[in-house]
Amino acid sequence: LVGSEMCIRDRFMAIAVCLAISLSAYAADMEEGRISAEKFYAEIAKEYSQYNIRIQVENIDPTFVYTEKMLEEEVEKIRTDLSLIENYDESTGRFVSYNSEVETLDEASPTSVMPYNKTFKSLHQIESRNRSNLLLGFAEIMVSIDTTIDAQYNRFMSVNSCTSRQYGVGINFESWTQSDCDVSIINFNGEQDNAIEYDVYGTLIVKYTEPTTGVTITYTTDHTLSGKFFANQK
Repeated sequence: LVGSEMCIRDRFMAIAVCLAISLSAYAADMEEGRISAEKFYAEIAKEYSQYNIRIQVENIDPTFVYTEKMLEEEVEKIRTDLSLIENYDESTGRFVSYNSEVETLDEASPTSVMPYNKTFKSLHQIESRNRSNLLLGFAEIMVSIDTTIDAQYNRFMSVNSCTSRQYGVGINFESWTQSDCDVSIINFNGEQDNAIEYDVYGTLIVKYTEPTTGVTITYTTDHTLSGKFFANQK
C-alpha cells in the first residue's frame, strides 16, 4: 500500500512539474507577444481613421492581456469590414445617405393664389455594424426644410430654414450635430422651380460596450443626408 502511495505521489509530482513547465512556457510566450492596451487601440484607431471614423476608448481592464497576434487578427477583421462599405465618399470623408422617398403637396394644401409656407420632412436611417453584422449604433435623423410656395403655379419661391435632429429610434445613440445644409430650388421633369434638392451635413456619435472585454468605444462619423422634395409631381 505504501509503495502504491509513493507511486501515485511520484506520478502526481511528475504531472505537476510538466504542468508548471507548460504554464511557464505559455506565460513566456504571452509575455513576449504582449503589447499595451494603448498600442492595441492606437493601431485600431489608425485603421478606422482611413474612413474618417474616430474612436475613443474607455473602461480598459488593466488585467486584460493584449498580444500582437490579437492585434493582427483584429486589424484584419476591421479591414474586411471597412472594405464592404459602399456609401463612403472619399472626397468629403463622409458617409452618404440618400432618401429616395419624396414628399409632395397633398389635397389639404392651400388653394388660393397667395404664397404659403410648407415644411417638408424626410427620415434618414444611419447605423454602424461590425464584422459579425452586430449593431453597434443606430439613429433615425429627421430632416426638416421650411419653404415658401407660390400656390398659383405650385413653385418654390424660397427656402426659409433647414434643420435636422434625432427622431424616433436610437440605439447606443449619443448625439447628432448638424454642421451645415445646402438646399437648391431646381427644375424637374420640364417644370420650373418645382423641386428642391438638399444636402445636410452632420456628425453622429454612438457608444458601444464590448461584451467580452467591457471596453466602451465611442464612434464618431461624419454624414451627408441627401434627397429631393417636390412642389408638384406629375
